[in-house]
Amino acid sequence: MLTMRVTARALLCLFVLSCAPGCASVALTAGGLMAGAGVNHTLSGIAYKTFTAPLDQLHIATVKSLEYMDIDLVDMNETAPGWKIHATAIDRRIDIELEPISANA
Repeated sequence: MLTMRVTARALLCLFVLSCAPGCASVALTAGGLMAGAGVNHTLSGIAYKTFTAPLDQLHIATVKSLEYMDIDLVDMNETAPGWKIHATAIDRRIDIELEPISANA
């Protein structure tokens, strides 16, 4: 009798789990995290990104990306930790700070 109850409960659990949209819960969680990041950027106007490239390569890529996007480069200064780049676009002032956190990041 006991094994029949355990088997019935196990089958019920498997049935419920197979019917539950597991991907939806993961998507909701990921969406919630991304929404939080978007709201933070919207409220603060600051975005942070870590790149896996040495600082000199990242500096060159950043300047090329600004040129590609037709964003005007206003000023660029080498600082003790890295680079400060100032640019403008339509109704936007863009300040970029590049700082190494390791030799390759």
